[in-house]
Amino acid sequence: METVSWKHSVRNYVSVLNIGILMIIIKLNGGLGNQMFQFALYQAFIGKGVPVKLDRSKYSHLDEKRACILDYPCFDLHYELCTKREARQYVIGTGMTARVLTKLVGDKKTHIYEKSEYEYDPDVLTLTEGYLDGFWQTWKYMDGIQDTVRKCFTFTCEQSKEVKEYLEKIRQTNSVAVHIRRGDYLKLQNIYGNICTEEYYRNAITKMYQMIENPVFFFFSDDMEWAKQTFTFDKNFVFADGRGVWQDYHDMHLMSECKNMIMANSSFSWWAAFLNANVDKQIICPARWINHKNTPDVYCTEWIRL
Repeated sequence: METVSWKHSVRNYVSVLNIGILMIIIKLNGGLGNQMFQFALYQAFIGKGVPVKLDRSKYSHLDEKRACILDYPCFDLHYELCTKREARQYVIGTGMTARVLTKLVGDKKTHIYEKSEYEYDPDVLTLTEGYLDGFWQTWKYMDGIQDTVRKCFTFTCEQSKEVKEYLEKIRQTNSVAVHIRRGDYLKLQNIYGNICTEEYYRNAITKMYQMIENPVFFFFSDDMEWAKQTFTFDKNFVFADGRGVWQDYHDMHLMSECKNMIMANSSFSWWAAFLNANVDKQIICPARWINHKNTPDVYCTEWIRL
């Protein structure tokens, strides 16, 4: 009886936190590309007239190694942030206290986790309240508002002399961005390994030569030394090495300005291709995105899977 009484008291405590208007709250999480998908979903709810706010609390911790998209100077974003009180309407929180409360009273049904990564869930856009926790990596959540999303992600920050020089080269040639991601992917071979191989890039380069007259390939990578050592056989290769010169979002900007692209299987690559405004663009992407499942919803229809 005493245990029941204690649980009843905890439920009453949690119910006190549930005071507020109904809304959707979207959790910002991950790196730049992941957060761009979350911000795109935010725009989708705005387009439907549903009250929606963002939760950036993950990036308030000192141990968070990645930056919050709302702090990047490259975009002029307009948004509303939720308060802690508003977030508590839908999710108890994190940490030891939250785990204890969840065990006692159960997780809130309005804390809505993404069912399956890279897969579109049409039920999500029918919601009018809840805390959305996921990555939402598919163009289908922004179907009908693509232009609005692209406008949100217009690169507005001032460019350095080096970035301007690359932009000029990119715009004056039949440029092809080649994005190579290694870094943390090398430690996650079971998920990302043996997809964007050297063979994939060489085949994609060959195909670009077949489709485009006089292509110039601009390489972008988090492991530029490997790229330079591996791809040295063509005079039309340019290695856009911005280490110590510009930020990661400058890479995305420069890639998106290239007239064509050879993608890696990453959200960073995805957005560079999606933001490409060239009406005649050729986009080549890997036939597999990850190893353990099919991900048809991640691909835009016009992309060439290789």
